Amino acid sequence: MWMRTGLTICILGLVTTEPAFAEMWVDLDAYTPQQLSEMKQKRESAKKQNSQKKENSNAKVASATSSAVAAEANQPTSASKMTSGAARPQGPIIAKATPSFSPPPTTSFTVLLRKDFSDITLFTSPTPTKNATGAEFSLTRDLIANNTTWLADATVAAAYSYLNEDIRQQFIGVAVAPYVMIDRQINSTVASQNVDQRTLGVSGEVGFRNLLLGGSDYLRGSGAEMVDNIKATTVTHGAVEWLPTYTWLAAGVPGTYANYNFTPEVEAQFDSTNQRGKTILFSGQQDSLRLGPQAQLWLGFNPPNGSAVEFLSRLYGTLTYHWWTEMYSNKT
Repeated sequence: MWMRTGLTICILGLVTTEPAFAEMWVDLDAYTPQQLSEMKQKRESAKKQNSQKKENSNAKVASATSSAVAAEANQPTSASKMTSGAARPQGPIIAKATPSFSPPPTTSFTVLLRKDFSDITLFTSPTPTKNATGAEFSLTRDLIANNTTWLADATVAAAYSYLNEDIRQQFIGVAVAPYVMIDRQINSTVASQNVDQRTLGVSGEVGFRNLLLGGSDYLRGSGAEMVDNIKATTVTHGAVEWLPTYTWLAAGVPGTYANYNFTPEVEAQFDSTNQRGKTILFSGQQDSLRLGPQAQLWLGFNPPNGSAVEFLSRLYGTLTYHWWTEMYSNKT
């Protein structure tokens, strides 16, 4: 008489027919009834132990699943996506970290040739060549006056800028542009009309995002010295500006095509000249230092294309008001 014993185990929902212990082929005729009874008792004891292990394993799985579901429920982004009564995933939830991507900064270096510095900007792109006023070089011969005129009116600037593209960073960027200006007109026979002025200067600005007020703060500075070789004089100019963009206002006038920008700032300007008998308008002296707020109102029009008043788009104007104090004369 032959008997085959075995055990089926269920772990984590996977069914296997592998025995919990080695298979035994038992010859019942080779054992006494007492021995067979002892063997039966041993098998029953082994079954109980294995059943107890199975219950402990299932309890651990259920506990781990409950903990994972509870952890998921405490996550706002996950909980908001789960509807009431929806099935929960069985097993631990592994959160995936969101990669942090910071765009690289933008840098530029440009050498420009213009008529004046007004067409050279810093953080923004320079005025396009087709819209800018180009440098002027000329040679003119006046046969009636027997006069030859050499003329050069130009600005050469090297503009460098560093712009931080990551809007999460407080630092916006920095820009600097040294430049040389030449305004020269030499006449062969009419010396009274000669002009020979050369200016060496630099302009720059730095910007920071204002995390408290939600705008930006720009600090802009410039300095220049102009030498007049005809009059043998020197004029020096310097300025520092603070531009809080969160105080600016841009809007349109209701019922019209007109729009405006209101841009307050704080500014300090210094001017000096060594020309004999020449004084600075604001102080009445040869030196002047003005401090205080300033406000500009920019006016323009934005009519529809093709309308009868489209020409208004070419009209614009500015109105500037200073609340300055002149430090040398104490004038306001």
